[in-house]
Amino acid sequence: MLNKVLKRVGAAALAAAFLFMAGCSNNKNKNNREFLNVNGVSFTESEMYHNIYYSVGSSFSGIIDYNEIADINEIKEAVDNLEKDEKYSDFVKQQKIAFVKQKVSDEKLLAIAKENNITLTEDEQAEVDQEYNSIVDFFNSEETLTQIKEQFYQSANNPEQSSKSYLEKYKKFYLNLYAVSSMEQLKDKFNALAIENKVLEQKANQVPDDEEHIKAYYEQKKETQKADYERDISNFDYDYDYGEIICHYPAGLRYVKHILVKFTDEDQENLLQYETKISELEAKENRTDEENSELEDTKNKANQLSSDMDKKAKTRADEAYAKITGGADFDAVLKEYGEDASMSDESSQYAQKGYLINESSNMVKEFLTVAMALKNPGDVSKPVKSTYGYHIIKYVEKGKEGDVPYEEVRDQLLTIAMDEKRQQEITNYYDSLYDEMLASGQVNINYDVLGFDKETYDRLYQELKNAATTES
Repeated sequence: MLNKVLKRVGAAALAAAFLFMAGCSNNKNKNNREFLNVNGVSFTESEMYHNIYYSVGSSFSGIIDYNEIADINEIKEAVDNLEKDEKYSDFVKQQKIAFVKQKVSDEKLLAIAKENNITLTEDEQAEVDQEYNSIVDFFNSEETLTQIKEQFYQSANNPEQSSKSYLEKYKKFYLNLYAVSSMEQLKDKFNALAIENKVLEQKANQVPDDEEHIKAYYEQKKETQKADYERDISNFDYDYDYGEIICHYPAGLRYVKHILVKFTDEDQENLLQYETKISELEAKENRTDEENSELEDTKNKANQLSSDMDKKAKTRADEAYAKITGGADFDAVLKEYGEDASMSDESSQYAQKGYLINESSNMVKEFLTVAMALKNPGDVSKPVKSTYGYHIIKYVEKGKEGDVPYEEVRDQLLTIAMDEKRQQEITNYYDSLYDEMLASGQVNINYDVLGFDKETYDRLYQELKNAATTES
């Protein structure tokens, strides 16, 4: 469903652990003052404070001394004290405004769904149920209690009871985020959110592919990559290795393959044990004669093992190199002798052409020096030793250089670019719902409960809108 792709906009506090954002609220608790009423649906300050406290405490570490089992009095005190701080005053007010906006827009989404008979399919309902059941399982599982016990109460007088008490308090805190009093009421919240997202999904699906937007996205990405790679060519290595869509290739790239004949894992493990023992003995200030003898013996064993493992790998590498110089196909010899899985695994992106490297690539020094020294495509190096073993390196071909034509990457960029455009369209739509509801007279905001007047509200809301426009 679209809630996995689209970011919900304007929400102050959107989710607790293991859960996505809650939907509408209709809490009639008379002990809570109403801060908002949308066409008869009441929203109380307890929900607002819980959400702001959660949002600030989980997203802005250190601003609030966040405690996931805090009660409403602790929560209100923390949020109110933060708002009194001149440094954070407007920030907290904007969190309140964002929460008002979320609630108003969500109510409008539910009204649109009702007017257009938008409901969940069986598969969509099953997905909602799965999310809900995961929360029920979390609060009911012994595994959760065990995790709490191990994290907080191993030294408590009664770890089991302390853990249960903590979980009950966290559960209460969690339910208050959604203004419900029981786990059973959560399902309605989840259903409401899913329906809201379905309305947004249908709106997003109305946005057609936009060739001009895709081209603009390509141009921006191309120029950004060009600047990034000129500033630090290792940025290219990172993007390439992690599957980024490359729109610009820096100069000096080449594809290389190598046949790696490794030192065996067993030999390297034994050598490490010798080296560790040598370090321990050398660290002793007053070694006994027996320890000096042991030190000398261990060094001799390490040297002998190092020589033996080097000889075994070198012999095999020389054998592979002789086949290549004798006319054997490099790839055939690689398949027979090579021990770098990336070179031989057909599912690897490196199997066809090899590694795409440059003079600054993050490769072992001995390998990179020889690989970059090969003069022409087709050249093959003699075996070169590194900490991994012996490498026989082939310069396969020169890498691309400069801008990649738009046509070559257009289809790859399509989904990403249009997701971005549709996200912006949904953001604009979500904003318009809020403005439409305010103009309709169906929204009553209690500024006394919010703690600031309408003039301040309007100013800060406009700042939020301007900031969102600048970011987009």
